[in-house]
Amino acid sequence: DTKEVKKALEQSGMTPTDDEVKEMVARFDADGNGTLERDEWLELAATMFLGKSERELLQEAFKVLDKDNKGFISAEDIQAVIEAMPTTPKVPDGGVPELLAAAESAKADQLTGEEFESLIEKTVPQHKRRR
Repeated sequence: DTKEVKKALEQSGMTPTDDEVKEMVARFDADGNGTLERDEWLELAATMFLGKSERELLQEAFKVLDKDNKGFISAEDIQAVIEAMPTTPKVPDGGVPELLAAAESAKADQLTGEEFESLIEKTVPQHKRRR
């Protein structure tokens, strides 16, 4: 609801117009239902309050996964993150290689930063609509 979004933005010191709020809601409303669900609101908040674009957030996520600063992430890197996060749904055996295959990576067992961004855009619903 645009009123709630405007109120939250105003409480943070911003002074958006009604049209600006409508534009923001439309931009971050990935499912197009006219309201911002939790994930959509979090993305708007990250962009507005942290001053980071979706691309910057994806680049930061890639850097976290690329712990050794190799310039790519491997199936092992992704599997380690999945296993370390208790709330992440478990990926079935063979699921991570399938995920990497969906990225159409130049190397079957690795993703570069650009390939990672492309994979997220293809597989995460809120990214499919906006790019």
